[in-house]
Amino acid sequence: MTKVYIDITQFMQINAITGIQRVMRELMVRLLKRTDLETELIVWRHDRQRYVKVDNVKMCRYLETGKGRKDDTYGTVQLELDDLEPGAIFFEIDVAWSAVLKRSWLLPRLKKQGLILVTMIYDIMAVTHYQYFHPFFTYEFMEFIGAHVQHDDLIIVNTHPSEQILLDFAEKIGRHGLKTEVVHFGGDFQGQNKQGTGEARQKVIQIANRRKYILLVGTLEPRKNHKLVYDAYRKELCKKDINIIFAGRTGWIDENFLHRLYADKDFDKRIFHIKDANNADLQYLYDHAFVVAFPTHMEGYGLPIVEALQKGAAVVTTDIDVLREVGGDYCVYFKPNNPADFAAKVIELMDDRKKYTALRERAAGYHTFTWDEAAGQFADVLKAADRR
Repeated sequence: MTKVYIDITQFMQINAITGIQRVMRELMVRLLKRTDLETELIVWRHDRQRYVKVDNVKMCRYLETGKGRKDDTYGTVQLELDDLEPGAIFFEIDVAWSAVLKRSWLLPRLKKQGLILVTMIYDIMAVTHYQYFHPFFTYEFMEFIGAHVQHDDLIIVNTHPSEQILLDFAEKIGRHGLKTEVVHFGGDFQGQNKQGTGEARQKVIQIANRRKYILLVGTLEPRKNHKLVYDAYRKELCKKDINIIFAGRTGWIDENFLHRLYADKDFDKRIFHIKDANNADLQYLYDHAFVVAFPTHMEGYGLPIVEALQKGAAVVTTDIDVLREVGGDYCVYFKPNNPADFAAKVIELMDDRKKYTALRERAAGYHTFTWDEAAGQFADVLKAADRR
């Protein structure tokens, strides 16, 4: 049986349920239940200079029900680094670039100890598109990705364009012959954050029912390029019978853009920012949106597209290779960083009812992997790595 260690230190510390945390939840609960893998979740305790094992049964219960606290899932077994078994797989899926235990120190030690290093790299945008990230984040990420590219036995990515970007980076830093595998994510997220699973709040319903709207879901940050949709609205879409709804918390962002957004004369009249949208709110917003916009500069996968399409939404998104692979013929694509082209695509859908209806009908037929299928592929890749 293949033994797999998964370091979930950052997962245990982060309360927000962002894209990577949601992926981890879906993947962990399935890997823990597999009988062909012996999966151990471990958490680094810096105060003790050792790992603590998580109780698998308690963690599964927490992930499946959303009840209780993550801290209640800790077990009593502690592991020195030397206790990690040679021949086992150290499978990195967490946001470990911010970990205290730096990978440039940890990975060569584990490698020398005889462990097999396998990592899920979601993207390397902090390197390729560093201008959209806080400099300190890029600094931390460079240490993380450099260590993994240099030392890993295998790196898993989600799309073929992301794989090529990673391989090109590896060549540039002198790592030749890096082994990679492409595994797509599942799309049937279970909404593990159980808060707000009832009816949408009245304030959200009132905003959504004012008129047609363009919906953007996700944290407001430079890489997601919300500014493009705002610029398209100010230049052209404000003349049309359509609103904009931003649904997501505020992250690291251009303060000038945020000031323009909140100071706009149409803010809270035709432009809305729902910072605290819960699951029920998002479901309602997806169901009633005229289009879901995804103007991102770059993605590693594009989970918001998957979610929107699975809800049968009309999606207008940036024309980049990653999103073409994920969205296929089910989306309308606009030229990157081109507000005029985005506005033109939306207006065309407003003016051409047949084209809009056909797009919605195509979206209704969109299917992607389930998380059971995706977890099965991850397991197959891990077992194959064990036999290398």
